[in-house]
Amino acid sequence: MTGNIYISGQIGTFDGVTGVELIDVIGQVKKQPKATAYNVHINSEGGLVDVGFDIYHYLKSLGKPVTTIGSGIVARILLDFITGIVANYNESKRKQSKLYVDRYFLQSSKLRLSILKFITYGLAILIAFFIEYIFMIGEFKPHHLIQKVTFTTIVISFCCAIEIYSIFFENIKRMGFDIILKIKEIITQAWKLYKILKGEKENE
Repeated sequence: MTGNIYISGQIGTFDGVTGVELIDVIGQVKKQPKATAYNVHINSEGGLVDVGFDIYHYLKSLGKPVTTIGSGIVARILLDFITGIVANYNESKRKQSKLYVDRYFLQSSKLRLSILKFITYGLAILIAFFIEYIFMIGEFKPHHLIQKVTFTTIVISFCCAIEIYSIFFENIKRMGFDIILKIKEIITQAWKLYKILKGEKENE
C-alpha cells in the first residue's frame, strides 16, 4: 500500500501565519500505518529552512520508498516544457516533410533549450535553498506593503514569472494562437461597439 502525504502552502509558522510543521507530517504518516511507501505531494512557496530539513530527515528515517510529486512551480515548468515540444513539432511540421519531423524534431535547438531551462530552474531553487541554510538567511521584508518573504520564495517567484510568460507569449504563439493579437482584436471590437452604442444614444 502506498500512502499519501500532503505538504501544501507555507512550510513552518511565522508572521502570524500557520504553516506545515513536522508534527503535521508525522500525523499523516501515523494515520497510514500499513503504508509500505509514500507519495509526498508538494505545493509550497517555501518557508523556514530548518522545518523543511526536519521534515526531510524524518521522511528519510522511515526507511521506506518516498516519491515526491510537485505542483505549483514544478507544474509550470512541466507545462512550459510540454507546450514547447508541441510548438516545436508544429513548426517543424509546417516547414518540413513528415519524414523529417518524425526523425529530427526532437533534436532541435529549441527542445535542447527547454531541457536546459528545466534544469537551470531546478538548480536555481536548490542553490537558493542551500544559501539560506548555509548563511542562515531568514525571511525579510523588501517593502512595507509586502509581507516577509524568503530568498527561495523570490527565486521561485522569478521562475514562475518567466514560465508564465514563456507559456502564454512564446509557446502558445508558436502553436498558432497569438494571445496579444486576440486581446487587441477584442479591444478593437469593444471600442467599435462602444462608439456605435454611443452614437445611437446621441441620436435618440
